[in-house]
Amino acid sequence: RPPAPRAPRAPPAAAPVRRPRRAKASVAAPDDDARTAAEMRAAADAAAARADWATAALERFRGVVRSLEERAVLDPRPGRTAWEAARTAGERLPDVADGLERGAHLFDDVAYGAVTVGPEADAFLRALDERTLATRPALRAELAASAPGDGA
Repeated sequence: RPPAPRAPRAPPAAAPVRRPRRAKASVAAPDDDARTAAEMRAAADAAAARADWATAALERFRGVVRSLEERAVLDPRPGRTAWEAARTAGERLPDVADGLERGAHLFDDVAYGAVTVGPEADAFLRALDERTLATRPALRAELAASAPGDGA
């Protein structure tokens, strides 16, 4: 006797669509790092002196972020990512916003081993640190320019 024909199967239930997770962003300064910007710069200088360019780049960018916190451009916040620091500081220091974004990109690439860096990365971040130190937050200038006159 021939087998009975099978009834058509119902299509399988749709499974939830999983979106690919982005890699966790790197932290610009670990929660337990209480060093000052000057101490981070010194660590970057020491790493550069021994040609450890990856460590120099990481420490130098951390020094930039810590300096921004010390200057009250950024609120001190443990766990802040390099990108968060660059975005927030860039809004307050628009003259160096592009450099901060480039620095955050470089920081993440070095932190995740995506690139091998040399002295040019340290030189870029050293110059970014100097430019950032020399730049005043735009907010103060904008507030001063928009303040109402004395009515005279």
